[in-house]
Amino acid sequence: MNLPRFETRALAIGAAVLLALAVPVGVVSVLVADELSSSAWVAVPFALIVAAAALSGAVTARRAISAPTLHAGAAAALAYLVVVVVAVIRWAADSGEVTWTGVFAGAAVIVSAGVIGALWGERKRT
Repeated sequence: MNLPRFETRALAIGAAVLLALAVPVGVVSVLVADELSSSAWVAVPFALIVAAAALSGAVTARRAISAPTLHAGAAAALAYLVVVVVAVIRWAADSGEVTWTGVFAGAAVIVSAGVIGALWGERKRT
């Protein structure tokens, strides 16, 4: 079985879409975290970031010629890796404590949303 070569343009566009949509939401949610922590509004930034991952997956799938779901999952993972590296450095500097379970659970959610978005994007492509 031959694995497809990654299409770097599709990966870059997909990761850029996710970063462009999710990073501002994440920054705002960190800035207002104290006000949101005791209300149900804390779920809104999470939902927006998951929706951004799904949209990114759809965009990636429409750009990738072969293996669109693989490309969408990889683009979501790449964008998440960029964010996690910055977040881990910030967490380590602030409290010295990194919740690795949360990091891996977040990766699973973001990559899954990217793949689900890719399935939708594939359907729209045909």
